Amino acid sequence: MDFTITEKMQTILDMINEFIDKELIPMEPEFITNEFRDMVPVLEEKRNMVRKMELWGRTHPKDLRGMGLTMVAPTIPNESLGP
Repeated sequence: MDFTITEKMQTILDMINEFIDKELIPMEPEFITNEFRDMVPVLEEKRNMVRKMELWGRTHPKDLRGMGLTMVAPTIPNESLGP
């Protein structure tokens, strides 16, 4: 099986890593000091951003507004997303 990262997958990884660095990591102090329920609106905003970037639903078919990636391809971005 070929596990070479394609140019398309590298672009996806770069987008994910940039989103994490710019949008999620700066939110960490808020998660420590706020109740989770207070963070729900902000989380929904971030989810909508991911949808607009077309990075939502990596294994869902394109006709269901997913990325339509194979079952192996999503494991590569999962490495960026952490445990």
